[in-house]
Amino acid sequence: MGVKVGIHPFLQEFTNGQDTVEVKGKNVRECLENVDRLFPGFSETVMSPNRKLFKHIEIYVNGKDASPGELTKSVTDGDEISIIFHMGCGG
Repeated sequence: MGVKVGIHPFLQEFTNGQDTVEVKGKNVRECLENVDRLFPGFSETVMSPNRKLFKHIEIYVNGKDASPGELTKSVTDGDEISIIFHMGCGG
């Protein structure tokens, strides 16, 4: 068992159409980086080169807004991360 990462429909083209990806990780950043290991280039869709979330991306953990500090938010097996993409909000 790991952490389930829900992929926003707009971002599913980067995960071969998968809407959920299960990975291991101690925090949100590790989980996103592990999604990127499965789907190279994925992290570039949600994080800038300096490893900060783009403004149009929101992270929820178990249905609750993870900000501020969403990338360092701790997660454990069985948790669910949701990636929300807001169209037209810039990068």
